[in-house]
Amino acid sequence: MDNVLQNNAFTAEHVFNSMANGLLVIDENDIIIVFNPAAEKIIGIAAANVVGKNVYESIPDTRLPIVNKTMVPELGCRQLISNSVIITNRTPIIVEGQSKGAVAIFEDISS
Repeated sequence: MDNVLQNNAFTAEHVFNSMANGLLVIDENDIIIVFNPAAEKIIGIAAANVVGKNVYESIPDTRLPIVNKTMVPELGCRQLISNSVIITNRTPIIVEGQSKGAVAIFEDISS
């Protein structure tokens, strides 16, 4: 059984990189910690240019820090980012009653 698990093991990074939807995760200080390839394509910014930076520096009109602070999800929201219209779900990451960041999953609905 251990060999089966080892042969089929994958990391969260493999999952994130395989997603068709954009994935953006910020920590409690609004620093981008995950920005997957689909997010790069939809938003038009390379992950290397945004990971480790405050989300407002790269995506000024984002509401993700608001979700981080209020701990209130925003679901099914339309937003214009770069040249794309997206639909997004933004949810806080809550650990022991405290916000530890927020996650946005989004897709381009422009076409």
